[in-house]
Amino acid sequence: MPRQPPFSGDLDAEEPFPSESDEVSISSVLTDATLSSEVEKLLSTALSNNVTDLHLGEGRPPTFRVARVCKKINAQDTITSYKWEEVCNALFQFANLPTATKKFPKKFSFNYDNKRIRVVSYTTTGTRNLCLRFQPIFPPELTSLGFSDALYNALTDPTPGLVLISGGPCSGKSTTFASILSYFNKLSDYHIRTLESPIEYMLPSDHALITQQQIGDFSLCDSGSYYAAVEESLLQDVNIMGFGEIRDLPTLQAAIKAANLNLLVFATIHAPDVAGTIGRVAEEYPESDRKEAMRSLRRCLKVILTQRLIPDNTQSAEQVSRIDLKTQAGVFYRNKSLKDMVTLDKFVGITGKLLENPDNYRRGCVNGFPADEGYNY
Repeated sequence: MPRQPPFSGDLDAEEPFPSESDEVSISSVLTDATLSSEVEKLLSTALSNNVTDLHLGEGRPPTFRVARVCKKINAQDTITSYKWEEVCNALFQFANLPTATKKFPKKFSFNYDNKRIRVVSYTTTGTRNLCLRFQPIFPPELTSLGFSDALYNALTDPTPGLVLISGGPCSGKSTTFASILSYFNKLSDYHIRTLESPIEYMLPSDHALITQQQIGDFSLCDSGSYYAAVEESLLQDVNIMGFGEIRDLPTLQAAIKAANLNLLVFATIHAPDVAGTIGRVAEEYPESDRKEAMRSLRRCLKVILTQRLIPDNTQSAEQVSRIDLKTQAGVFYRNKSLKDMVTLDKFVGITGKLLENPDNYRRGCVNGFPADEGYNY
């Protein structure tokens, strides 16, 4: 969609979200009957003000997140039930979804101007809400993320196996995930398949063949589940498989199965650190199945990369966006001791085993941070 002119009003170019107020006055937001153009203006305003997230809710004004702070639009622009339906229909049009859909998609994404927008729907106390995340359409170069040579080499090693990218929310997992696949896209002859819900970064085929599938339960999705998509991919000459996120046991089982079938698999997962990543995997399984599951993990696990984003202190708060932050990383590399760790029945001692033996657990920081600063996050 072409970018609409920014709103005339109180958005100031130098300080668009004044620190002395939690509200932003914007004239005529969501008040016109032709709401599609108003939604375009809202999105364009978000883009022009370096917004990372836009929160929309039935019965409340829109809220922007910029420079890590939430700022509300003027309360007179509260989204009524009637406007809510029109807002949803406008977003459906941008995403090429049928506007008369009976079941609202939980997650979908679309390109708008020079950004990729991910939409997540949810309800709170019976009211409907949307969270829109703004990010670049294409991922950055892997070399630009500042990883050490050893970690860079480990992430780009084409040997089959499982690479887990973990961290908390908004820690850059999806960016690292997409940048790694983009690297293989440019330099390999492989068939790369991504399974995502929704598709975040766009990865058009370059030297490799890339096919991106959306997993979900509405009409335009390519498959209804990760496990079914893996079963189908095994018949489609795939070399590298990427799981946008491991959220449940079936998805985890699908990723481990693919890695044990001689595919190179990358996946993101929510976990606070490397030890927590192993613990998260273990906890997904019933206790009766856990020992065998850890054996399967042992056979295929290559690398666990845990990362978080930390502020770049060279920029002011108003200038910092989510993608301007630096990366701090914790890394686990496969070695001979892995067999002992992932076959334990009790996982209480995993953290101790990892931290006591630097050959098992090596943390490092990138972008100029001293190595010893990586031990405390």
